[in-house]
Amino acid sequence: MKQLTLFLLLISLKMYGQLPVFHTLSMKDGLPHNTINQFCQDDFGFIWVATDNGLSRYDAHSFKNYTKSTSKGLSNNQVLSLLYINEKEFWVGTASSLDLFNIEDDTFKQYPSKSPYSNYDVPIMRILTLSDSILIIGTNGGGVRGFNRHTKTFFSIVNQEIVKDVGIRIENLFLDKRGQLWIFSHEKGIVVLNPKMDKIVYEFSGYDKYEPFFAFSDAEDIGNNTLLISSYGDGLYKYDITTFQFSKVNYSATSKSTSSLIFDLEQSNGKVYIATDGQGIYTYDIATEKSTHWNKKVNQANVLANNVVRSLFIDKRQNLWAGHYQGGISSKKHTKGLESIPYNPTEKYSLSHSQVSALLNNNDELWIGTDGGKLNILSEGTIKVVDQLCNRDVPEKILSLYKDSRGWIWMGTYLEGVYVYQPKENKFINIEKDWGIELPDRDVRCFYEDIHQEMWIGTHGGGVLILDLKDKSIELLQSHDPNSNLSINFIRAITRDSYGLIWMGTSYGLNCYDPVQKRWRVYLPEDENSTLKNGYINAIHEDTKGRLWIGTGEGLYQYNRNKDSFSVLKKKEGLSSDIIVGVIEDNNQNLWITTDNGLSKVKKDGTIIRFDESDGLIENTFFHGAVAKSPTGEIYLGTVNGLVFFTPENINEQHEKIDVIFTGLKIFNEDISVGKLINDRVVLDKPLLMKEELKFFKKENVLTFSFSAVTYAYSEKVTFEYYLEGFNKYWITLPKGRSITFTNLDQGDYTLRVRVNNMGPSQPSKAIKFKILPPFYETTSFKIIIGVIVLFLFWLFWRLRYIKIKRENEFLEREVELERVKSEQDQIKLEKLQLESEVKEKKAELDLHNTKLMSNTLLMVNKNEMMNQVKSNINNFSDNIENAEVKKEVGGLLKIIDTGFKIEDDWEYFEQHFDQIHKDFFKRAKEKYPDLTLTYLKLMAYLKLELTTKEIATLLNISTRGVEKSRYRLRKKIGLNAGENFKDVLDDI
Repeated sequence: MKQLTLFLLLISLKMYGQLPVFHTLSMKDGLPHNTINQFCQDDFGFIWVATDNGLSRYDAHSFKNYTKSTSKGLSNNQVLSLLYINEKEFWVGTASSLDLFNIEDDTFKQYPSKSPYSNYDVPIMRILTLSDSILIIGTNGGGVRGFNRHTKTFFSIVNQEIVKDVGIRIENLFLDKRGQLWIFSHEKGIVVLNPKMDKIVYEFSGYDKYEPFFAFSDAEDIGNNTLLISSYGDGLYKYDITTFQFSKVNYSATSKSTSSLIFDLEQSNGKVYIATDGQGIYTYDIATEKSTHWNKKVNQANVLANNVVRSLFIDKRQNLWAGHYQGGISSKKHTKGLESIPYNPTEKYSLSHSQVSALLNNNDELWIGTDGGKLNILSEGTIKVVDQLCNRDVPEKILSLYKDSRGWIWMGTYLEGVYVYQPKENKFINIEKDWGIELPDRDVRCFYEDIHQEMWIGTHGGGVLILDLKDKSIELLQSHDPNSNLSINFIRAITRDSYGLIWMGTSYGLNCYDPVQKRWRVYLPEDENSTLKNGYINAIHEDTKGRLWIGTGEGLYQYNRNKDSFSVLKKKEGLSSDIIVGVIEDNNQNLWITTDNGLSKVKKDGTIIRFDESDGLIENTFFHGAVAKSPTGEIYLGTVNGLVFFTPENINEQHEKIDVIFTGLKIFNEDISVGKLINDRVVLDKPLLMKEELKFFKKENVLTFSFSAVTYAYSEKVTFEYYLEGFNKYWITLPKGRSITFTNLDQGDYTLRVRVNNMGPSQPSKAIKFKILPPFYETTSFKIIIGVIVLFLFWLFWRLRYIKIKRENEFLEREVELERVKSEQDQIKLEKLQLESEVKEKKAELDLHNTKLMSNTLLMVNKNEMMNQVKSNINNFSDNIENAEVKKEVGGLLKIIDTGFKIEDDWEYFEQHFDQIHKDFFKRAKEKYPDLTLTYLKLMAYLKLELTTKEIATLLNISTRGVEKSRYRLRKKIGLNAGENFKDVLDDI
């Protein structure tokens, strides 16, 4: 330790004190006022709160408030003191009266506290039980009074001869083990009376030394004949009742004057809690005489509501309650031994970063790597924030820490490579800059030193680098290297088991390397018959029994060496989550499993116990691989919000027995209070929690029962299950909520049982019996009448049924007829579609023939034009021939041409094919226009084919002028007027 201190630049150090997590409650949660004067707890477990605006009952989920507003309500809304004796005798001290609250009927009886020294009602500051019949009352203005519990009257309890020496403004009262009454008087200081209260045993004013505002405020008996006495003005004192000596207690390290302003003391489990006016709460350890300080800084969460704490209370479950001035309530759950060091950015002395990403036990020190806050060292209760080692900056983000056999400490960082601290050599080395080692990736997640003192460095993206420290030579194991068989280059854990095998966990599979045989074995989830169902490996741990545990993204796997297979534990088996981020074994062979949602303990007998924030964890989300164990067995775990540590043997595993209380009743969603009339009767003559049996009419059978688990440490965590005897066959789980609604229950007897179902086995159930009464009309005579009515109704039903069936049959017949008509229409549509399809096919065929006809017709036109041209050329040639024989031969040639050029033959061919396409066209044309000659019929056919005038002239062997004349004459013959379309006539034919 001395040598290390020489090399550390310490930014800050302070004795570590755990900052507990407080849950705050205020007016926004239902409190009637944010100034709290006192607490108490009743036999049912409810917390009662005295406020400046009424009395409030808290059931771990909600508040029920009592004020002056009702005729049987409080005498005054300013409630200053409380004394609970039983459900029928609950004394409430207000600013003007002593009120008796009867929990059975929710009513108050008022006993005004008239001062014997004036005609005014005075505030009741404190109430104590002296005997079965006498209360001692401390008032502000009326001194110390007695109150007879039987006669309900005030009387003077202090001997009149010493009344003037006691004072009338009483701050507090305290009865010691000897029966002596300690009176904390604003005027007289401390006055101690003997049990008979007729003699002053001791008095101490303190006014010789202190300012006028000074007053003693409270006392606690801490054993060994010693009282701890607080003051408002000068802090804390010890008082020896055998020597009558005071001694000052230094509980505060601060010099602020507000530290000495103490309102209240509360003692529990060897500690005294000190409530101050401005400095929050101090805890004083009676045995060690050391103290810790809890207060609120600016912008802090989960701490005290404010630093003005007026009252303290420890409930039956050892939860701490703090009442504030204008701050409401702060409650600290009693944890199971889980401690923590938080990150507090507003606190000068704390962890340097919230995310604790790496842990290493180094002799008697804990090295803490953070993800953004460099290095912290915890040693002998001191937090040291390490900024430099050996005059070299420590990396910001430390993701892994490892101590090798030489005593060197290796640091794996995020994107800053690897650093090595050599304490003996007084060196802090960056292996890249100082040793020239080229890393395959600078994101380093884990280390392992093999038997040859070679370092295996697991990188997140570059595989494994094996560094021989003797000659600084390196070897790389990477996925693309055929000699390594590494599944992927993202390495998250490396360890060597007791068989000498080296196991490497990656983000894609588990790798096993045998350094002797030089063999690899890779386990992937998609392999055939693979029992490792998730390949994202976060942690590997071999326990003292040689069992290998693999923490994955889907459970904790155990490797079976004999079968070369894996078995798994998951959330359904009891783990906090399926995402396992760390595994460590304690000295009793129990495994502690860190997850992304809590901590789990796997005991050596296989039992699994879960822990979360409700058990005292500072955070449920743990950091990957951040686990460590001290030589004495303490476990350290890193979270995203600080450090968790504990001694496993001190962890309380016992499941708290949590009682359930029925808190509310509704009928048809209407709240039923004590004495409220429903259907001209009172359902609840006393609170539901005190009822054993209820009765309801049949018409009131929409019932809602509300309940609460009386646990203030686990109020956010508990869930319930219920069983209604006479209705349910088994217990039914309520996934959320604290109420059950039953509807339409038959008349009969029922028993509703409710219990907590997620806080361990054998939780007690709470039962309430209720009866659904039969309606008044269920008598014999009324049943006869009902029988007749029923018979009539049956007949009427039959008649109506008959009419209905008849109408339904008629309706069905109409429906059938409509279906038939619809079917015929569909058939017609189908036939129409088929016909249209045939028409389309015929049209396509007609278009094809028409195209062929047009083609042949155009060929004839071209042929005739060519023959006419040839004939014309020969005639021109013949005119120039003088030789008679030649001319004769030419004339013969022309005759041959005329013989072959027969337009009639062409027409016969045309007519035959035209008639195939336009069936009976000529016949219909002749019938419609009998005077038409063949020439006009030909013209009509050519016009229907939409031939040009020139083409028609060629086919008819006439001039184009002749065609025009023929067309004109044709229009006359068929009676076609000017402006009418010739095509329409042809289409009609």
